[in-house]
Amino acid sequence: MLRAMQPLGHLSLALLGTGVACVVALHAIRPRVSPIERRLSEYALGPNSWLMDVAFGTAALAIFVASTRGRPQLVPAALVVAAVSACHRLRGGSSRR
Repeated sequence: MLRAMQPLGHLSLALLGTGVACVVALHAIRPRVSPIERRLSEYALGPNSWLMDVAFGTAALAIFVASTRGRPQLVPAALVVAAVSACHRLRGGSSRR
């Protein structure tokens, strides 16, 4: 039986949608970077890298919020996404290329 989505479920979907919107915006800004031929992380290079940081951060938060809804197995995934975002920021992020 399907249950009505709780407010945290809505929050998780909104965060995930924000991350996807950031990646779509990056593709519109840098159409030469093909997500099929190149790594998605190449969007994190250049002056608009903050959008990729937002995408990584919101994805990590979405996974974490979903994990608080009784899915504790998602916590490691949230930590990995957050760590990737933090490593990118520590490396200098937008100062590359």
